[in-house]
Amino acid sequence: MPVEVGDEIVLDKVLLVGSKTFTAVGKPILTRAKVYAQVQETTKTENVTIFKKRRRKNYRLKKGYRASITVLHVKDIVADLEGLVQIETPSITSASPDSSSVEQLQASQETPNTSQ
Repeated sequence: MPVEVGDEIVLDKVLLVGSKTFTAVGKPILTRAKVYAQVQETTKTENVTIFKKRRRKNYRLKKGYRASITVLHVKDIVADLEGLVQIETPSITSASPDSSSVEQLQASQETPNTSQ
């Protein structure tokens, strides 16, 4: 995507939006969510070296590449959450087992095995 440093861009193919209390997952994308970002820089990654060798054949091949990347600064995330499928994030207190499930587990472990 050819952009210049300082350009404002809008990313409309959002896969997931979340916070501490909920998470909305797209199937495959969220249609009513957008991310507004500003281009900070366009640069290349560190050099990746590919070295191939076949022993005893005097075959050596050394190649490398640097992938182009764009560094973004996210300004705003806008999501219309009406009608989205939300996955509730469980709290720590609700993760503890209640007494009835503990009693059922103990009762099932105490049942003698009669299949001998």
